[in-house]
Amino acid sequence: MHRVLSGLATQQEASDLKEWLSANPAHARTFEELSLLYQPAELPNNEESERGWIRLKSNINALIRRAQIWHRIRVVSVSLLLFSIVYFLEILPGLQINPMTNTTDQLVSSITFQQTRLPDMLNEIQTQYDLQIEFTVTQMQPCSFTGSFRKGTPVRDVLMTIAKASGTNVIFKGPSSVHFTGMCGGKTI
Repeated sequence: MHRVLSGLATQQEASDLKEWLSANPAHARTFEELSLLYQPAELPNNEESERGWIRLKSNINALIRRAQIWHRIRVVSVSLLLFSIVYFLEILPGLQINPMTNTTDQLVSSITFQQTRLPDMLNEIQTQYDLQIEFTVTQMQPCSFTGSFRKGTPVRDVLMTIAKASGTNVIFKGPSSVHFTGMCGGKTI
């Protein structure tokens, strides 16, 4: 069969094959199926071939772009997840969003100051609300304050108001630790 299908058979071989094919219809079907393998494949013309390659390249590029987008999404998601974990495990316990969150976070009674020097005010607040207040303020002695704060005012707000009025800075270091810095300026507030 091979020699006949490839065009190399002699007259005698071709004649023998014809006899064998006519002897049984199954032989003819087998020969037909085998002859399909010997037919030349139809190749697309150059224009069709070029369009096929362009479509294939386009599909591959689209897959690559999708993979890159998903990779970026995964990287951002993992980064956000890791940041959240670090934030909640490491940063959040040490960071006080409102550092005055202990039982002294609000004034239990109204408090009034009359021409009170800044160190004396801070000492009184420190004593009444069990806070540790450090101050490294230059020219503190001449600085005095007159004013009052109502019951229920958060201690944090009181300290920030005093800092703003005195021209100093307040740094909340923890739930009960505060630091005043800056220059009072020797004025009455």
